[in-house]
Amino acid sequence: MSYIQNKKVRNTLNLALFISGWLTCLLTGGMWAYVVTAAILAVHFYWIGAWQKEREVLFITLLTGSIIDSFSGNMGLQNFPVTVEPDRILPGWQACIWLLLGTTIRHVLAWFNEKRVWTSILGAGLAAMHYILVDVYSSTTLKHPVAETILILSIIWMLAMPLLMSFSSVWLERYKRQ
Repeated sequence: MSYIQNKKVRNTLNLALFISGWLTCLLTGGMWAYVVTAAILAVHFYWIGAWQKEREVLFITLLTGSIIDSFSGNMGLQNFPVTVEPDRILPGWQACIWLLLGTTIRHVLAWFNEKRVWTSILGAGLAAMHYILVDVYSSTTLKHPVAETILILSIIWMLAMPLLMSFSSVWLERYKRQ
């Protein structure tokens, strides 16, 4: 492992990897999403993070995002492409986005850990941006009126982000005690 010591460089790389992965998943979907996500995870665990410290955060972020998106699909807020069986479960490329988000929780987003109000604002704002772009650039569409759907999903993520950050803190403390 060649862990990057400089925190600013590490966080900048973390953010760049997340954004490039998110855009790849959003714009291409399918196989490219899986390949790029795997490559980003390899780079992340080689230069930025440690599997032993982050596996629980990655899992819970993947699970949370997948549950929120699948639930919203079942509620009719999102319409997934017909190629997904059944079409009420999120496509794999969307799950990849949530896995990639998990790589940012302990790094570039760590600043928000002590500022829960800002974490909620971040969750709502990023959710709004994400779902607007999902609707415009991917095969997944949002229920009309789109503004109401985005508001609902933003409120959900406004609540989910502080929970993810709290979960991360608890697991990090647990890891430090070992």
